[in-house]
Amino acid sequence: MTIDFKIIAGIVLSLALTAIFPAILHPYVLEGPHIIQLMTEKLGQAQSLSVSQRVIFYNIPLPPQALSEKDNAGDLKTAANYPDRKQATPPHDETEVPQPDFLSKNDSLDDVNDSANLPDGQPAVPDQAASSPVLPETIQLDESLKYVFSEAFRSDIVSESNQRVYVFNQGQTITLIDGVISGAGESQFDVYKDLLLYRSREILSERLSNLGIDISVSSLGRLDGRLVLVVGAEFPDETVSQVWIDKETFQPLRIIVFGAKSPYSTPTDFVEIRYSNWQQIGKISYPMQIEFIQDGVTVRAIEVDDYQIDANFSKDLFDIARLKLEYRQPIRTPDRAGEGEGLSEVQKTIEEFKKIFK
Repeated sequence: MTIDFKIIAGIVLSLALTAIFPAILHPYVLEGPHIIQLMTEKLGQAQSLSVSQRVIFYNIPLPPQALSEKDNAGDLKTAANYPDRKQATPPHDETEVPQPDFLSKNDSLDDVNDSANLPDGQPAVPDQAASSPVLPETIQLDESLKYVFSEAFRSDIVSESNQRVYVFNQGQTITLIDGVISGAGESQFDVYKDLLLYRSREILSERLSNLGIDISVSSLGRLDGRLVLVVGAEFPDETVSQVWIDKETFQPLRIIVFGAKSPYSTPTDFVEIRYSNWQQIGKISYPMQIEFIQDGVTVRAIEVDDYQIDANFSKDLFDIARLKLEYRQPIRTPDRAGEGEGLSEVQKTIEEFKKIFK
């Protein structure tokens, strides 16, 4: 009887340890809907918000298959591939890095210095092994945003002679370029607004699900040394759409959106959006900096200049039906029919701005 009792006790103890250790090794993580609820609560509530900001577009290269013979002849100029995200981003104070006129396309400053030190009569031979320094080209534009929280959003980007208007109103969108309705519709760059616009768990959860984020999945991870709650994936899996939220403040820090379940992008296209420098504006929180990253390279950035909470907006600014009647539809021509073939959704958006806002 004593031996049997010891055996039974050992079995019970083993089962208890088996049940306890996973809980120790894998701490309890809040469920996705609960995380979304806390996030919307912590972001605060307001009626509306007006934001003035600067948008910086970084020039990134097109893939070889997207270049035509005309492009290869020099009509389309692109920057070299950036080896990492830091090299793709110029210093904070500089939005454009000009290249001296005396440098040719493939010359570097080191090549010029070496040539100046050559003995008289000896021809300068460029060093083929040394790569030229990367000089990022940027386009910087002013943008104004209008939020009617949980309902509508409007973006106006204006250059000296051009204008782009994007409106989102209760699930419907419209994009206007120079008074013409654009057929491009919503892009992945526009997704950044979603975590800031919706202050309702139900509405935000539905929007995230439409973006392909499974809010029933949650896990604990780390980002730059900070504990984060990941909604939509099991950390460190980054092959699916997901949202990363600071565990302490419940402020969203990162969203990854793949095009597979998104109605406006190609199946293999994706973008990573990062939110930083959060500040309190009255009763709400808002990020002063936003970055858009693809393949480890920053392709676009936002820096907030000014804001006004509970601003009064005319409903006509968000009336998509009225805008469709007021502005004309695009006219497709044979020259434009194949435009943009071979480009990802992210690259199409960048090229669109490069052509319009010169």
